[in-house]
Amino acid sequence: MLQDLGRNLISGARLCFLLSVDRRDFRVSVDQAFLLLFLGISTVVTLDMVLAADGGLIPLERVGIYALAIITGLLGCFAAMRLIGTPNDLTPVVVMLLAGLFWIIPVFAPLLLVAGPEKLGPTTPAGIAAGCIVVLWFLVIAMRSVQRLTGSGLMKATVAACVLVIFTALPRLLVSDTTSWLPAPARLPSAAMQENLYYGQFGMMDRAISWLDTHRKGTTDPVSYT
Repeated sequence: MLQDLGRNLISGARLCFLLSVDRRDFRVSVDQAFLLLFLGISTVVTLDMVLAADGGLIPLERVGIYALAIITGLLGCFAAMRLIGTPNDLTPVVVMLLAGLFWIIPVFAPLLLVAGPEKLGPTTPAGIAAGCIVVLWFLVIAMRSVQRLTGSGLMKATVAACVLVIFTALPRLLVSDTTSWLPAPARLPSAAMQENLYYGQFGMMDRAISWLDTHRKGTTDPVSYT
């Protein structure tokens, strides 16, 4: 199993960096799909924890986005294979995509560690540029995967790849609050901090009032600091 995983990663690197690779270079199975998925998620989560301001856990919002991205990504793979008439190739395309996309992480991880989320955040010019590069790179990997797997022409491969990218990007497009993508409140831009504080003060007031006991007429209640 681990030997097959290593072979898939090597073939995925060739797929990712535009080197010659064939469908037969991959070891396709459901086990390998889950192993590659686990490896990719573990690597991304570890990177997020390293980048977190307090060194703690990643925000719950991002965990939900990861889960949604997995679901929509699988739906995208099925839709793309159905579109070109080969729905039974779902497992092979998942293995090839996961093996190829894994190598984008070590390319951008050093940049994130050096520059930090402040300079490469989703709302910064550098972050937007990096996001566009990742999307285009994903598109190329998806096109190569479909072509190597089905032998289809450039047009079909491009359409299928676009479907994959759109489905995978859906979680990011559906998230309207961009601040949930940043690792910790301490690293939020000052404007976002002020806005969060403004809208959060009502909830803080409600929680503070809820701690107070009901007033009893003619009775002075003791003050507790516990």
